[in-house]
Amino acid sequence: PKYLYIKVAAPSGDDVNVKIPVALVRSGLKLTSLIPPQAMDQINASMSEQGMSIDFTNLKPEDIDELITTLRETEVNIDGKKGEKVRIYCA
Repeated sequence: PKYLYIKVAAPSGDDVNVKIPVALVRSGLKLTSLIPPQAMDQINASMSEQGMSIDFTNLKPEDIDELITTLRETEVNIDGKKGEKVRIYCA
């Protein structure tokens, strides 16, 4: 995939469309190697508290490629109670 898309359609017409290059996501994940270990421990603990068990300290380049590949197959669609719609996908 080349882009990660996040689209929000609101009944009021205040729509939001975000298009993020996957290369930027890849670069951001590589930057985690620059975060000090103490800060990384706090990040991992905070992610775990939110129900996301991702350990960025063990992230390797091949893991990033696998994550990007998995994003291609992932799509999130949410229909809100007030008519709002959220769609997150890669293409």
